[in-house]
Amino acid sequence: MPKDSIAAGIELLIGQGKIDTSLLLALLEFELDKEEYEISRNPIISCLIKRLPSPLTDPIIARYLSELTEKEHDYVEPQLPAFAYWRIDQSDNTYANSGIEGLIAMFKTWTTAAGHYQEPDIIDEFDYVKLIDWETVVDMDTLFYQIIKILILSEDADAARTA
Repeated sequence: MPKDSIAAGIELLIGQGKIDTSLLLALLEFELDKEEYEISRNPIISCLIKRLPSPLTDPIIARYLSELTEKEHDYVEPQLPAFAYWRIDQSDNTYANSGIEGLIAMFKTWTTAAGHYQEPDIIDEFDYVKLIDWETVVDMDTLFYQIIKILILSEDADAARTA
């Protein structure tokens, strides 16, 4: 039976309230234990992480990443974007916003050499997010392509720097 069909069946059972959370957690552990590469392509793992609350899935994911690091440290990094995507999908907007704010704070630390230089002033107030066509962004590749396109076509240094 294809994994897509199994994931659809799990979704149906969750929607009808006919499957226990402990069974879903056990299934998540089982799927992660047998999956070492390309977890982002496993619709069962995706379905389970998106539907279960993060306080329950976080310890399982942490254990998986820890064990993967011990076995094959080269394969941890490719797994992280999938977990980040699922966590954002699992959480509300405040989680994603706090992550973006953390990134901005990190970039400010870099550009000011941890406070040793004055932060550059951006004079024009402009919403650069409007430059991206969010309807066509389906994955990180299309988002990256649109940002690169802004950089290449922009005659506005501030827009290019912000992108």
